[in-house]
Amino acid sequence: MEPFIQEDLSLQASFLHGINSPKINIFRMKHPNFAGLSVVTRWLTPLHSSMLRLGKASMKMGLLAPALFEMIAYLLAMYVLSKDFKIPEYIAIIVPFIALNVGGFGFFGFLINATRTNRFADYVTDMYMGHPSRFHPLLNIYLASPGTVFALSILSPLYVIIFKIANKAIKLDKISSLFIGFIPGLLLPPSQHQAYFGFATYFAIFVLLYLFEGKGSFSFPLMAIGFCAGTAFHIPRMLTPTFLSNLFGIESPWAMLYKRGVLFPAVDFWMGMYGTFQVILLCGFFLLRKSERLLFLPSVVCFFIFTFLKLVPFCEYTSVTVFCVFMIISGVVYAAIWYRFSLLPKTLESKGVVAMLAVIMTVITCLSSVIGAQKQWTNLSPSWYDVDETLTTWAMKKTPRNSVFLAPRSDIQAISVIAGRQVFMSSIRSMRHTGVDKEKRESELKEIIANNCTGLEKLVDYIIRGNSVVNDLAKEVLPDSWSEVYSNREYTVYQYKK
Repeated sequence: MEPFIQEDLSLQASFLHGINSPKINIFRMKHPNFAGLSVVTRWLTPLHSSMLRLGKASMKMGLLAPALFEMIAYLLAMYVLSKDFKIPEYIAIIVPFIALNVGGFGFFGFLINATRTNRFADYVTDMYMGHPSRFHPLLNIYLASPGTVFALSILSPLYVIIFKIANKAIKLDKISSLFIGFIPGLLLPPSQHQAYFGFATYFAIFVLLYLFEGKGSFSFPLMAIGFCAGTAFHIPRMLTPTFLSNLFGIESPWAMLYKRGVLFPAVDFWMGMYGTFQVILLCGFFLLRKSERLLFLPSVVCFFIFTFLKLVPFCEYTSVTVFCVFMIISGVVYAAIWYRFSLLPKTLESKGVVAMLAVIMTVITCLSSVIGAQKQWTNLSPSWYDVDETLTTWAMKKTPRNSVFLAPRSDIQAISVIAGRQVFMSSIRSMRHTGVDKEKRESELKEIIANNCTGLEKLVDYIIRGNSVVNDLAKEVLPDSWSEVYSNREYTVYQYKK
């Protein structure tokens, strides 16, 4: 969870009073967590939050206020899409929450332990591996990754529009079609690139199926043109080597289960992650209308593609892509299938049995978030202390905005999260999350330390030593060219004498 929120808060601080201020160049932004690295994605929502904080909003308000309005947009869009599927209103109201909370049977593992001891692990399941293979959306993605919430507020209304156009419920003129395609093409890449590539794949498959069925509508080709036009603004930024090197990779999410000798690793994985959710979708596919299948089929194809094709270094993060292109639509389809199943029996008693079965299976499927939230809610720890705040206050007053620091590599680095200054390298988890070559940076730093810190001044302007934390230079004697410029009970800061 920390890499997501550290990156978001660091970018906010960099826009407010750090490396990317006072003049913000959206075509060339520097990453506060890694000196020399440009920001490609996940910067739009921090920019929004920094605007609120510039207007005297608190850090918490800057995070939660945009997410609140974006979630409202998602909830309303899901409700409208549910109504378009002819789902009764009392079911349509809960559909968005089913999609948010759906999980599998992995939560039964939590019944064994009284408390949750690993705050870094996902609360749905550890899959016997020591790290999660799928992040549950409710807490570990939505509150820690605002870009995903923003992407949902864009995509969920878009699915409603696509479904209505396919059903000929609405008819758009050429300008409106171009504009509706232009918006996601412009806003998705800087907010969440996984959602962007996921929707691009979904929409391409949808248009092909739509044209294959012989349906003619200029709206979808024009939306595709608008989507490409919006994307054109971000192509130069996407062509950076670091981003491209981590963009596509194939990895089986149950590979570790196979190595550990699990008999049916794929089945074990799906049941642990989703339970009966996919089983119901498969069994009830024949109950969908033709237009509903047209909307749903591309998301199923995307589900299988992005289960194996990862767009980030960790295969666990593919759940972001899967949710944006599969779970949104599947939540509605799941509710529609159960409702139509309940209408198949001829007697009221039989209908009641099916309805009760639907309620029980849905509650069991969604129980993971309830148990997980209860386990993790009290598992809190402070991200920084008063000594960190005094250090960052000094840094904001006394150091240039474009200063580069070599700081202790904690998961939350106050010098970047609060002061917005660049650090040479962040924690190992953060570097892997962003796709930075940690071996290259570590070897470069070790080589300099081995040479009596010769050449270190070319990489950083300031060195922060922690008095009680492990530091890269904790046991090294700095040359006389580095002088002490600040100290408190926890940290000592050195600056190179030019």
